[in-house]
Amino acid sequence: MAYSGKFKPRNIHKYRGKVDQITFRSLWERTLFTYCDNKDFVVKWSSEDYNCVIPYFDPVKNKQRRYFCDVWARIRHPTTGEYKDFLIEVKPKKETQEPAKPKRQTQKAKTRYLTECATYATNMAKWEAAMKYCKKKNMTFKIFTEDQLV
Repeated sequence: MAYSGKFKPRNIHKYRGKVDQITFRSLWERTLFTYCDNKDFVVKWSSEDYNCVIPYFDPVKNKQRRYFCDVWARIRHPTTGEYKDFLIEVKPKKETQEPAKPKRQTQKAKTRYLTECATYATNMAKWEAAMKYCKKKNMTFKIFTEDQLV
């Protein structure tokens, strides 16, 4: 079950956007929002920033779409003081890996496999577009799974 809700930052000055409209769509996103809000080296951050729209071609729907990354963050390096911008996507680990074919060929297993394949293909298209976008903008694209957020 996915958890969602409104996030209320403690450090309002760090958030870029409307602080009363910050929505997390999973507990992992909420964990990342809290991290960005509390860490001093995160200078600015935003969630699903509409100033950062990434066009991509969705191979499943066979059409052009728009991608809004979960978090944009500006980080200050602790020793050099240099700033670096990041786009961060939060996903379950299983959605970042190619799905395994089902061992049992039941209808339910086949349907689940096709759904997982579609999700994986869409994610790959989004992330390829995000990497190209970040390269042009001198940013870094990261995918965080439960491994990084626990």
